[in-house]
Amino acid sequence: MKIVRHRNQYCLLNDIGEIVLQTPQVLEAFTQALGGFGPRGGALHLAGGPFILHEPIDLPNHVSLIGEGQSSELIVAKDNQAGIGIRSQGKRGILLENFSVRPETGNRGAHTGILLESCGDSKIRGVRALGFRDYGLHMREHCFLCTVSDSTFAGNGKANVYMERLTRGKYGDFVPNTLNNCVIYGGKRGIHCQRVLVANITACLVYQTNDDAFYFEDWTCSVVVSGCRTFQITGNAFYADTSHEINLTGNIFCWATGHSVVLKNAAWGTISGNEFIDSGSYNPGGPNFTSKLEDHLKDAPLVDAIVMENTRGFQVGGNAIFNWPITQRMDHAIVEDENSAGNLIANNTINYFAAGEAVLSKGRGSIAKDNVAVRETHNPEGNLEGWIQTYRPEMTRQFIVEMMNGGERRRGRQ
Repeated sequence: MKIVRHRNQYCLLNDIGEIVLQTPQVLEAFTQALGGFGPRGGALHLAGGPFILHEPIDLPNHVSLIGEGQSSELIVAKDNQAGIGIRSQGKRGILLENFSVRPETGNRGAHTGILLESCGDSKIRGVRALGFRDYGLHMREHCFLCTVSDSTFAGNGKANVYMERLTRGKYGDFVPNTLNNCVIYGGKRGIHCQRVLVANITACLVYQTNDDAFYFEDWTCSVVVSGCRTFQITGNAFYADTSHEINLTGNIFCWATGHSVVLKNAAWGTISGNEFIDSGSYNPGGPNFTSKLEDHLKDAPLVDAIVMENTRGFQVGGNAIFNWPITQRMDHAIVEDENSAGNLIANNTINYFAAGEAVLSKGRGSIAKDNVAVRETHNPEGNLEGWIQTYRPEMTRQFIVEMMNGGERRRGRQ
């Protein structure tokens, strides 16, 4: 089936293009289409929108909702009391693909673009969720074997992606979920995991969030973050509290105003083969390379790249940890407090730090060895030394507004 919007009417077409229903109410078209599918489900295709949602779309089992790209736009109306674009609760085999979802302009009550609750073996692919008060995507209550890929989440007020209580359920305990190749930018946090057990987060880009790029808490365990990049983050690149079995491998965590990695109350993990670049970058805003670093030093406290507090059984090795001289130095590269124990910190290369020692290890029974630390910068671009490198979050916010409004060309026609 296919829904086509023509002027103020929504036409529901069957598989051979005949009009099944013509109505001014988009939810009536959706309800009739979804009600026509049997227990084996079916595919509902969206032509160009916009489709104004006065209520959430509730998807049943084995249904695919497939759009035609950015033109297939779902807009959460101000009178949508639930404040949600799409939701699926306790279902399986859902596919969401190739459309966008956003709030109606000025709709502060629209809190979530897509909500999956207790769903199994479902997929989100090529979807864009922008500008919601709370979350672009919220997965909660024991979703399992779900995959989110090739999607964009931007400008969402609490976290662009929030994964919550994905632990155990009707079909088993600790069943994995995957987030892959997604682009996340603006908004508050990038990816927030609260009590998530067994997940793969791979090849994702997190850019210019206004809080931590990755935030793990409350027994988020056995999660791998691999092949990801964070860039120009106002906050920490990665923060984990009371979360165990963490694996950070092959990532580039670059240009954060906070630390690159913070571990608190964590046990058993691996941090290897990463690059941690420009930890503690001070960002005064404005155009790039127009002010001197020395003019901002009083406002730019030094931070450490990796902080380990009450952390036990971690291997931190084979990482490149360095700052460019177009930001201030790190304080230490790695700091392990006296409440930590049994960690191995070895074979890291470290450059451009201020403290008396690059690795400050106080943990009981921990070993710190064979780290190569060079205090002064290697500085491959000597002509930039002393000039401060900046970034412009307001430009990203403007881009998100333009994306939500269909871009400059479309706005000019309104």
